[in-house]
Amino acid sequence: MEPSAQSFSYKRFVVGFLLAGSCLLLVVDGRAGEGSSQLRVRRIHVEGNHLLSEEEILSSLNTQPGKPFRESVFERDVERLLAFYENNGYPFCQIKPRDFLINGGVSFVLEIREGPLVTIDSIRVIGNRITKRDVIVRELRLRLPSIYDQRVIDRVQNRLNRTGLFEKTLPPQIYYDAERQTGILVVQVHEAKTNRVGGVVGYVPATSGQKGYLTGLVDLSFQNILGTGRRAEARWSREGPSASELRLSYREPWVFGFPVDIGGSLSQRQQVGFTRTHTEVFLMLPISPVLSGEVSIGWERVIPDSAGGESMAKSKGLSGEVRVRLDTRDHPANPTSGVFSKVSVKFKSRRSFPTYGFVPDKKIARSLRYRVDIEKFFRITGSQVFSLGVHWAKVESDQRLIPLSEKLVMGGSRSLRGYRERQFTGQEVAWANTEYALVPSEGSRLFGFVDVGYYSDRKVKMGRVSSVKVGYGVGVRVESRIGSVEVDYGLGEGDGPLEGKIHFGVINRF
Repeated sequence: MEPSAQSFSYKRFVVGFLLAGSCLLLVVDGRAGEGSSQLRVRRIHVEGNHLLSEEEILSSLNTQPGKPFRESVFERDVERLLAFYENNGYPFCQIKPRDFLINGGVSFVLEIREGPLVTIDSIRVIGNRITKRDVIVRELRLRLPSIYDQRVIDRVQNRLNRTGLFEKTLPPQIYYDAERQTGILVVQVHEAKTNRVGGVVGYVPATSGQKGYLTGLVDLSFQNILGTGRRAEARWSREGPSASELRLSYREPWVFGFPVDIGGSLSQRQQVGFTRTHTEVFLMLPISPVLSGEVSIGWERVIPDSAGGESMAKSKGLSGEVRVRLDTRDHPANPTSGVFSKVSVKFKSRRSFPTYGFVPDKKIARSLRYRVDIEKFFRITGSQVFSLGVHWAKVESDQRLIPLSEKLVMGGSRSLRGYRERQFTGQEVAWANTEYALVPSEGSRLFGFVDVGYYSDRKVKMGRVSSVKVGYGVGVRVESRIGSVEVDYGLGEGDGPLEGKIHFGVINRF
């Protein structure tokens, strides 16, 4: 037997009755407008109620006998009463005020049609072509059978949107099978293109004593392998004539049936001075639909080359990191409102070994790294968006001078635009990004930006040095047949109009 469908929004027809009843009341009384504040409630009678007694219902209302009858207050009273029924198993409850009578005050009947008590015992998924049904159902985090609770159902759509697997999800619908006396929750999704191939090419113009050169990035991301929600990424970047980095990562969701992700990564960075290899395993726990925590343990090895062998030691060691992330952005890829923030603390202990040209002052060194990233997006009006990002990081060590491989970096398209990638290094860095953008669609963006950065470091001969840098420019992102095309043009201090850094990127989803 096909379940009988009842429109979920139908119960909200109460607003229409309220407006009609109140207007009729005012017309009959002959005092439209100001009269509504003088009419007082004389009597309210409740009919059809079973879950709550009449006394319990009347005591929950702000519209009370002896008080002025106000339409807006009464509407809120009924909405709260409807919400109570929805949160306690009666999603089809209807409330109808009727039989308005003016006789020295306002009297009326509040008719309640509670409808059936709904117990959800099954879930139907519509629209999934790639993602497996079990993957979607587990993200709902519903224990079946369960009494219908609107607060829980409201979280379902948000949870699905946060997975990044769907372009759009519709509000869940409840169907009631009168024969079986059970409810069926229907979830309808529109799957997103979760695989991504991205490429960025940048050009740094020639300066005195250095030729111009290209920088680049290739990013492969598979966010829903075989429809299981498993994720894998591969990323390669070239940041200068002699600097490159490769990173591979994998994430396994819902390990042993719990909402916990476990994964790992392997990366290697080569640049003038050293080669660093790092691997880690991590555990991520979603705390809420917008908040998550992550813990990781890593191992790292640093081998200096001929250029760095005279200033740093060979080392290897272990690390542990705790990260907390908050994300309320409406569209993570091209946001117009919301907040993204991430806070992390990383502890590292490493053993150093002397090289042919350098003897470390400590055989075992320990360090702490702190990092805070906060980005806020404001929709000004229509398609105009203003965003502000604040970022800060600092390394504290028991060494007087920390090696180059441990220092923080700043500069380039992901931090201080208008400067070379990783142009500045230090024990402490901070930068602020401001943007004013026009966002005509979810995939397009035209913006101008001003960035301000700060770094502080300790040098062998110069002692502590610090500086403030400013960058500015414009950028555009547009959707095309080949994917999302991004172009940024940034200028740093002392750059002429034609001496800026260009970053060109293409992201294709499939």
